[in-house]
Amino acid sequence: MSSGSMNGAPRADIGCHYVRVQERLVHYRRAGRGPAVILLHQTPQSSKTMEPLMRRLAPDCTAIALDSPGFGLSERLTGEVWTIDQLCDWLAATLDALGIQRAAFCGQHTGATIATEFARRHPDRTACIAVDGYTVFTRQECDSILPHQLYRFTPAWDGSHLVWAWSRFRDGWMFFPWSNRSRATRRDMDMPDAGHIQSWQIMELLRSRENHLAIYPPVFGWDGHEAAHALRIPALLAGTRDDQLFPHLDRLGDVPPNVTLLRLPIGARDELEMAQIRFVRDHLDATVTTPPAPPATAPGADGTLRTYAAGLAVQTIHCGAAGDTLLALHGAGECGAQALHRVQKRHAGPIVAIDLPGHGESAGDVTAPADSARLIATAIHELGLRRCRVWGRGLGAAIAVELAHLRHVAIAGIGIEELRHLGTVEKSNWLDRYAAPIVPVWDGTHLITLWNEIRDREFFVPWFQRTRDAIRQVEPDVDAERLTQKLFAALLCKDWPGAHRAWLEWPAERLAGLPCAVDFSAVPGDGWVRDVEALKKIAAS
Repeated sequence: MSSGSMNGAPRADIGCHYVRVQERLVHYRRAGRGPAVILLHQTPQSSKTMEPLMRRLAPDCTAIALDSPGFGLSERLTGEVWTIDQLCDWLAATLDALGIQRAAFCGQHTGATIATEFARRHPDRTACIAVDGYTVFTRQECDSILPHQLYRFTPAWDGSHLVWAWSRFRDGWMFFPWSNRSRATRRDMDMPDAGHIQSWQIMELLRSRENHLAIYPPVFGWDGHEAAHALRIPALLAGTRDDQLFPHLDRLGDVPPNVTLLRLPIGARDELEMAQIRFVRDHLDATVTTPPAPPATAPGADGTLRTYAAGLAVQTIHCGAAGDTLLALHGAGECGAQALHRVQKRHAGPIVAIDLPGHGESAGDVTAPADSARLIATAIHELGLRRCRVWGRGLGAAIAVELAHLRHVAIAGIGIEELRHLGTVEKSNWLDRYAAPIVPVWDGTHLITLWNEIRDREFFVPWFQRTRDAIRQVEPDVDAERLTQKLFAALLCKDWPGAHRAWLEWPAERLAGLPCAVDFSAVPGDGWVRDVEALKKIAAS
C-alpha cells in the first residue's frame, strides 16, 4: 500500500491522526492553524475530552490534543508503573516526531501534572502553560486515596463489572474520594446526566481498561509544590471551586511572579477555558510554529498500522506479506478490530480492516450499504489498494456486494457471512426487535440489558426468540473479555438500531450479476446457515 492521504480527518473541524513515537503509535487530534498549543487530558480519559477547548483555540492556534500512553487510541509504555521521567520523555519524543520544537501547553489534572513537569525540565521548549486542576497531594492523601484509585476492571461473565464501573464513576461525582461516601466528602455540584457519564467516563474506561494503574502512582507521588516554585516560564494554574483539586491551589503559598493562580466559582467552566485561551494567546511568540502533520506509515508495537482514509478508521496487519490483500468489513454495531479477529487466522496475507461509517472510530453516520460502499471505495483509493478480496459479515457482507458492483474497484472475490433472505412477516419481526435504541439511564442498567442481548446472540438466532428451534448448535463465544469488546463496539455505534436496519432491509437480490466469485460460509447446525442455499441461487442467476 502507498501512504496516500492516510491521515485524512474523520471530522470536519478536528482531524484525527497517528504518529510513530519510540516504536509505538501515538494518537492525537488536531485543529486550526498557527502557533502550536499541546493539550493533555486527565485520567482515565482521552484527547476527545479536550475537543471543546480545541475548538476555542483553533481560530488562532494549531491545537493538538494527545492521547496519553495507554489512553484513547495511543499505545501504552512498557512497565507496570510509569514514572514522571518516562512521561516527560514520551512527550518530548512526541513533539520531535511531530516536528514541534516549542509550544504552549494546556492540561487538565494528570495532563496538568505532565505539562508542568515538562515545562520545568524543558523551559526552552515551553512558551507557557495554562492548566486546569493542579495536584499537590499530601503524604496522608497518597496513603489513603491512591489505593482506591488503583481499582481493577476485570470482565465478569454476568456483566457485573459494568454495574460496578457505573456506580464508581457516579459516586465520583458525588464524593471525593469516591470511596469515602460521607457528608464530609460530599461534592457541592450538580450531577451530570447519564449520557455524560457514559460518554466521558464509561467509554474512556472501556478504551484504557487498567492503564490507570500505571499512571496514577507517579501523579500522586509528584511534588506539585516544588514544581510550581521551580517554574521559569509563564504559568497559569487554575481551578473551579467544584473541582476536587481546588483546595490544592491554597497549598502552593506565595508563588513566583511568573506563576498566576486563578480561583473561579462553582460551575465556571467556560470562564476557566476562556482564561486559558487568553493566557496562551498572550504568551505565544514567533518561535512557536507547527509543520504539517506527518502520517504514521509504520506499524506500532503490536505490529498493527492504524490510520485514517476518507474519514474512516483503518487497521492493517501483515503489511509486507505476499498475496492478495483481504479487506475485512464487520457486522452491524461492530468495529474493524472484531473483523480483524475473525479473519486473521484464515488469511496469511495483508489484511485491512475498516470501521464502517458511523461505527468504531470512523466519522459520519450509519448509511445504507450502497452509500457505505462508495465511501469505502474512496478509502481504497487513498490507501493505494490496487486489487483485493473482500470479506464481510452481516452489514459488512451487504457492503461487500455493493462494493463489487462498483466497476472501478478491482475486487478479486468476496466472502459472505450472516446475510439473511427473510420473508415479509419475518423481516418485520426482526426489524422491530433485533436492536432497540441504547438509551443511557441514571442507574446504568441499560448496560446490563445490552450485555445480555449481546450474550444471547451467541445462544439463539434470532437472539430474542429464545425457543428450542432458535438454539444455535455451535460452541458459543461467551468469554467475558470478548463480550466486553462487543459491548464497547455497540456503544461506539452512532445508530445501533439503524445499523441493523441497514443490514436487514438490504435486498438479497443485489447478489445477482456480480462480476466476481462469491463464497458463502456458515457453520453446519448454526441458525445462520438457513438461507445460504437461497442466497447461492440468487448469486448464480
